[in-house]
Amino acid sequence: MVDRKITVGLAVVVAVITSVSVTPQTRALAITRVNVVDVVDGRIVPNSTVTIRGKTIASVTQNSAPPGDAQTVDGRGKFLSFRDMHTHLERLAHRGSSSMWLTA
Repeated sequence: MVDRKITVGLAVVVAVITSVSVTPQTRALAITRVNVVDVVDGRIVPNSTVTIRGKTIASVTQNSAPPGDAQTVDGRGKFLSFRDMHTHLERLAHRGSSSMWLTA
């Protein structure tokens, strides 16, 4: 009886999850007046506007207004940093030593 309740419960959860439609964001999102941390040059770029369209960072500009169609978020006093979070690990075998991992 408990197994049947669990099965029915899971079926309901799956039905709800699959029936919810996830629509991509159609309106641009602009984070304004934010301090962007430039991890390459090791500096902070103040008063920046970061515009995101869908899943893509469309632009990062300094001292500029957001696009007219964008939903804006005030980033005053906040910091934004971009990092490469997509890496591949490769295992290299060396004779007579422990393995070594490299990231690419």
